[in-house]
Amino acid sequence: VELTIGGLFEKDSFYKKENSSNLVDIDKKTDSEGAFALSTFSPSEDFSVTLGIRQDNFSDYGTASTWSALMEKNLLEDFILVSRYSTSFSPPQANDLYGMWGNSNLKPEEAETWEVGVTASPNKFINLRVSYFDTKYTNLIEWSGLSTANVGTARTKGVESFIEAFQGNYSSRFSFSYLDAVNSNTHQRLLRRPRILGNFVVQHANDMSTLGLGLKFIHDVMDIDGGNFSTIEGDDYAIVRLFGDYQISEGIKLFGRIENLMDEDYEEVDGYPALGRAVYAGLGFSF
Repeated sequence: VELTIGGLFEKDSFYKKENSSNLVDIDKKTDSEGAFALSTFSPSEDFSVTLGIRQDNFSDYGTASTWSALMEKNLLEDFILVSRYSTSFSPPQANDLYGMWGNSNLKPEEAETWEVGVTASPNKFINLRVSYFDTKYTNLIEWSGLSTANVGTARTKGVESFIEAFQGNYSSRFSFSYLDAVNSNTHQRLLRRPRILGNFVVQHANDMSTLGLGLKFIHDVMDIDGGNFSTIEGDDYAIVRLFGDYQISEGIKLFGRIENLMDEDYEEVDGYPALGRAVYAGLGFSF
């Protein structure tokens, strides 16, 4: 049996003043404290159960209790079945409440999530994971077109997967997810949640240097038109990054990266163009 316990305390403030008139629009302070416990019980070498519970007290939203349960079972020598159920409670953030388009009447988000998947390591060169998840939200906070708002109930479900491979000094990782995110009341898709998201990274590393190439792609996402606030299809895009480092001496390392290597023109949020090609470099010192 393994047991972990802990606690936390947070204090936040949000201050906004009109520069021309010096009029203070907002001066809000909140605090929260919480405690949690996590216990893992392993009745056998091939089976374990982890249970967690947490209680938080928010100055603006009262007390909330959440919990989670995780089960791991070895199906075969290198295949593990993973199943998880959890609840969550998330108060709105300061910008949701008091920002330019905020809504001070927002309620906290609550959710229930369950997930089942398989992890596998068939040999020393390959690791992989595939999982299915389903989350139900209550009072989900979304952009309504004029301000933030609680959209009632919503549901997100889908598949997540990744595979990583190693061979000598080379390594690669590919992750892919398919997401179906829908407002349960209107049956419309939730905004800015891509249906398809993928990442691919391949790199070569040794004692002196690292050189890698990464690709991120987004497909089928809904957004809000920045001009008339209607629902539109967002940009599909694929961006490439190049990164690396070189150990100049025992204590000095040169590192750098090029983001958006192909200088792709795209917008993650309508009306806000993403950066074009950008080059970063620096030196790291250790002693």
